[in-house]
Amino acid sequence: MADEKILTLIKQLLNIAQHPNTPPEEADTAQARATKLMVKNAISEMQLTDIQDAERVVFEHVDFRGSYALSYLQIGVEVAAAWGTVRSYRQKLPLNGWRLTYVGFPSDIRAVRTLVLSLDMQAQTRLANWTTACQYSLGWLMASPYQRTRLRADFLYGFAVGAGGQLTRARAKAVEEVQETSSTNTELALRDRSQEVDDVLNSQVPNLQGSAQRKMTREGFMTGFSAGQRANVGGNALDSGS
Repeated sequence: MADEKILTLIKQLLNIAQHPNTPPEEADTAQARATKLMVKNAISEMQLTDIQDAERVVFEHVDFRGSYALSYLQIGVEVAAAWGTVRSYRQKLPLNGWRLTYVGFPSDIRAVRTLVLSLDMQAQTRLANWTTACQYSLGWLMASPYQRTRLRADFLYGFAVGAGGQLTRARAKAVEEVQETSSTNTELALRDRSQEVDDVLNSQVPNLQGSAQRKMTREGFMTGFSAGQRANVGGNALDSGS
């Protein structure tokens, strides 16, 4: 559905951003351009699929395991919420596992999962930089292995929340830009799309309960949140990149 030239450019930019030999500033710029193109291209694709009525609401599952499962899952939760037309809910799995379920149209879920991969990479880089910077601090040296794991997990969770806010603003700006050059009412189409997703979710998963809040270490969460607010989500780093 999408313009092949745009998809090729996005892939090239992501390859530059992820290459270990790319200088940090150049990687950040490439990441920002790729993310902005993904956001705007997905909205344009949404308009085309609406016209052709080719999509149906689907459920997609992603499983997480390990000490940082909930933190990485939260990145998906935040991106889905920021995207606006994808819903998500989580379920506990055996052996310390979690399942995140996305509910939405395939093109929207595809865009969300691509953005999640981008933010996962950024979160890992920011976390590595933070732990390296504080590894000789008194607090870190005195912390037990369990406490260090908690700090890392809370950093990633905070990053997810901070990046989610950034993406919400970038998404809103992209919708405005697409609306300026579109003959259709983009905001109305998004509302209709969201309502259809909600109707399917409510019919198939009634009485869905919200997730309980988890306790956070202030240092880990707030440091991660600040890093997330500086995440490259397209609209905040290179407004002329498209």
